[in-house]
Amino acid sequence: MRKTHKNIIGIFGLIAVLLMTAFASTIPNVGATSDTATVTDTIVLHAVEGGLHVDITEPTSDTESTIPEITVGFDYVNVEGDDPIVITLTDPDGIEYLVTNYYVEVTDTEANVGTGSGTYDFDIADIVGEVKYGEYTLKLSTNTVGTYAEDIITLYFQPVKVEVKGAECKDAATGYCDAEIGDDGIAEVEGNVVVDVENNDDVVAYEIEVFDENGNPVITPIRQEVDESGNINFVLPLDDLDLPAGLYTITVTGYDEDGNVVYIAYTYVRFTPIPEVPDTGNLLRTLNISKSDYLTTGLIIFGFSVVIGLFILFRRRRNN
Repeated sequence: MRKTHKNIIGIFGLIAVLLMTAFASTIPNVGATSDTATVTDTIVLHAVEGGLHVDITEPTSDTESTIPEITVGFDYVNVEGDDPIVITLTDPDGIEYLVTNYYVEVTDTEANVGTGSGTYDFDIADIVGEVKYGEYTLKLSTNTVGTYAEDIITLYFQPVKVEVKGAECKDAATGYCDAEIGDDGIAEVEGNVVVDVENNDDVVAYEIEVFDENGNPVITPIRQEVDESGNINFVLPLDDLDLPAGLYTITVTGYDEDGNVVYIAYTYVRFTPIPEVPDTGNLLRTLNISKSDYLTTGLIIFGFSVVIGLFILFRRRRNN
């Protein structure tokens, strides 16, 4: 009887295993794809990575321009001759305008596609219908055989702009030493900061101010009337004012002939004071030795003296 029970249990167990195996085979594997899906994915990846491309080469993103005339340069790969590269411009109010439909030169007649580079000139005021200052979005896009490619940059059309050139260097021909640019794109300057201001005809005067990280003004505002001399370099005396190291905001407010604010441009600088050099006479002053250099040298001499003293003391005790 027990043997019969065991046989029955074994048969039911075998049937249960077979049923579970059959059920499990119907459940899709999340980490796998069918042969059809694999082929489809391969085609899509090939079309994107090895096929259609459109890349803006100029201007670079975040370009600031005081003139409305813009030249856009671009590279393209495998763009179909019958499908244009669509160039659009979105104004500061979020309105998108068609700049042009650019048709490429076909370089592969069998596939009817083109690979190469191109440029197109346009006037922002002509596209938008007025002079409108602010942030614009420039986009190039194309659709070839169902595959889409695009490239987008941001540019600024403004009547005045400010750029950090570097640190004040009176011996340099330009009057400044070029600034180092950090990984975050912010200029890093040791000493007084030299900036360049550029404006167009809508600005007749501007005012330069500098603010610390808490928004407090740190210099007396510099007022400048615009003349025909072109761009002007200004020295911002952050080091002369003994300001602490840190991130500072430089603003330039442009005014029209009626005294109205036309635009406020700004940029950042990561400022570091020049290390102090103690007054130890003409000879040592020319060596440009800082306080930290003196401290380090003193510690080294002190340590060396201690070692010599201990060595002499040890020799005397040994001889005695």
